[in-house]
This record gives sequence, structure tokens and C-alpha cells, in this order.
Amino acid sequence: MHGKEQIQQELNELRGEYGEWNFDIPLPCDIWAKGNLRMPQTRLKRIVQVVSNLSLKQISEYRILDLRYSDDMFSIEFALHGAETIELYKELIN
Repeated sequence: MHGKEQIQQELNELRGEYGEWNFDIPLPCDIWAKGNLRMPQTRLKRIVQVVSNLSLKQISEYRILDLRYSDDMFSIEFALHGAETIELYKELIN
């Protein structure tokens, strides 16, 4: 896993290239995409919980297809739970 300084640097590079994030996504090392606006992540956590409850396998055994919704917050959260994430726009480019 990357250190806090490296994550912050990469986040700043993404912000410079693509602009400000739409959502305040929690990242490792207590870093937030928009600086921690103190907004609850209830919907995000609930979706992960529903997937976990309904799945026959652990989340870490799944591949998640990211259709570029919500600043990747779902793929980031599932990746933090060990899932492999595939971003559709990168697949289309390559």
C-alpha cells in the first residue's frame, strides 16, 4: 500500500489533470478526495454491506466493473475490501 504522502501527491495530480472530485471519497491513510467534508458515507457503506450479505463469496473474490459513476467511489471502496476492479473507460482505450 502507498504511504500517506504518495497518496496525497497522486490525488493532487489527478485533481490537477481532471479537476475537483464530485464526492468526498474516503481513501487509505485518513485521506479524503475532498478533504473530509464530514458527510456520512451511508449509501456507499450500505451497498457494500448488501453485496456482502447477498454474495456467495467474499468480496475479495470478485471482479467489479466500474462504469464511471460517482468518481470511482464504488470501485475504490470495493478495492479496499480486496476486490479486483476494472474500469470500463480504460478497457475501451486499451
